[in-house]
Amino acid sequence: MSGERRFPPEKIASLDAPERELHQPAAPLVDLVAAWGPRAILDLGVGTGYFALPLCARLPGARVIGLDAEARMLEALAGRAEAAGCAGALESIEAGAELIPLPDSSVDVVLMVNLY
Repeated sequence: MSGERRFPPEKIASLDAPERELHQPAAPLVDLVAAWGPRAILDLGVGTGYFALPLCARLPGARVIGLDAEARMLEALAGRAEAAGCAGALESIEAGAELIPLPDSSVDVVLMVNLY
């Protein structure tokens, strides 16, 4: 995609900064999604897993997929998932959101927070 804008990896620390919880708490969205009881969740632009990791913890039987176009984000996500005990429950895919490499109807919920 020409002119594509991506989150700069050098600002990765801001994705998990305590200030983010003040203006964008994860819990309300996690509660809402968990109430639906999805079996598969796709987090587009997963970054470091701000929403994906709490969803893995809250829905241990669900398939949580994090998609990001930036390999460095997925590396950070893998480290955070390992530390949170969610490494086996979280699948990551390196791809852009324009062409998602998943079959149609393979997820119940798609999250796209701060992506566009």
